[in-house]
Parts: sequence; C-alpha cells; structure tokens
Amino acid sequence: MVAQRFVPLEGSRRSSALIEEVDAAFRDAAISPQQLQLVAVSIGPGSFTGLRIGVTFAKTLAYGVGCPVVGVNTLQAVAESVASDLVERVETLHVVSDAQRGEVFYQPFQRAHRGLKTGEPSQPTATWTSAAMREILTPALLASRLQAGDCVVGPAIEKHHAEFMSANVDLNLCTCEPDAASVARLGRYCRDQCQSDAWSLLPDYGRLSSAEEKRGDQLRV
Repeated sequence: MVAQRFVPLEGSRRSSALIEEVDAAFRDAAISPQQLQLVAVSIGPGSFTGLRIGVTFAKTLAYGVGCPVVGVNTLQAVAESVASDLVERVETLHVVSDAQRGEVFYQPFQRAHRGLKTGEPSQPTATWTSAAMREILTPALLASRLQAGDCVVGPAIEKHHAEFMSANVDLNLCTCEPDAASVARLGRYCRDQCQSDAWSLLPDYGRLSSAEEKRGDQLRV
C-alpha cells in the first residue's frame, strides 16, 4: 500500500470530502489518475445513499481514466480488514453490517488457508471465503443461532450490542470497518472473475427500500 485516506462518515460533506481525499491520495502516492490500472469499490450491502455516492464516483473515475472497475462484497471487505491476530485464532468469521429496521446483513466467512505466494506479489488471494449465502436477520435471532465463542465482527456490533447480548450466548464481538486497502486487495484478487465496465457495475443494496416493499417490487440479484 502506498497511500490511504479516510473520509468522514458523518455530515453533509461526505461526497465532496470523498473527491478531496482521493485527490490527496494521488498526491501522497505521487501518481496521476491516468496511471491507474484498476479501480475497486465496495458495492454493498450498505446504506442506499452511501453506496450510490461511492459506486458512482468509482465508475466515473474508471471511465474517465479508461481502466477497469471491480465491485467488492462489503461484508467480505470487513472480513479482510480484521486484525491479523484474529485471523490466526478463528476459523470462521460471522460478519454483520447494519440493515436498518432493527436488522443486520449477515454472512459467514471461512478462513481460506491461502496467502500471497512467495515471489508472486501480483497474484493476491483472499484470506476469507464465503461459507454461506447472505441473510437479513435480527441480531437476537442471529445470536441464538450461534455457539458460545463464535466471533462476530462488523460495523453493526456497536449499534446492536445489546441485542446480541440478549440471547445469553457468550459471543466474541468485535467492531470492524472495511478499509480501503482490503477493498483494493480483494479487487486485485477478483478482477479476472468479476471485472466489470463502468456501465454495468451497480450497487448491491441487499434489500428493497421501504417504498419499494410497500409497492410490492421484487429484489433483483
């Protein structure tokens, strides 16, 4: 990694701050946008507005400089962002992010037992691979399905800590946000399998909006 910047999560300046921080990252790395070979962006699940801003910016940047753009599962990016000592201690990560309405997006990931091969830095692999399909659950229901000692990580832990604890299961809870470096590594890993052009990449909202559900729309996946 040659540069990483952080965008404020709160406030009305998020979209403008994104542009400013990406510009600063180029300066930190002493490269121009035209030197980009790939743009990777987490596409969800997540907040509707945040995903629209992030994905639109990534598509515009990739289209403007003429490089591919890859969409990365945000929950897998969370798994890739956990501390290295946790990677060594657990075989399965239960990743959660806030789905609003008192629910969380949930997906388990198994340790892949793979890493960068010596002498082949251009062929990165994922530390964690999907163990099951993504679900939308209440934190209490998810906790009741897990076993004592299971490791639950993700940005939803702080908000739903009480609900996780209400199931009286002794879980290992760890707040963890996806970071840009993890999204970049996953983007390099999956570019040959899920490479997309700027026209076809779409956010993965994970669920319909309240208005769409009332209207009876169907979620397309």
